[in-house]
Amino acid sequence: MVVTADGTVTDVRVIRRLGAGLDERAVAAAQQWQFSPALRHGTPVAVLVEMAVEFRLR
Repeated sequence: MVVTADGTVTDVRVIRRLGAGLDERAVAAAQQWQFSPALRHGTPVAVLVEMAVEFRLR
């Protein structure tokens, strides 16, 4: 995914698919996250981030 200069998440992609609707749920969750943007020389910049999502079945 890409965390933009304003901290929002865009371009979410699944690297290893699980199926059974879990991929879609992981993408939907990631799109709701908000981050503090990365800084380069004090200026907010977009960065590419690889994030693992863990599922627990009840």
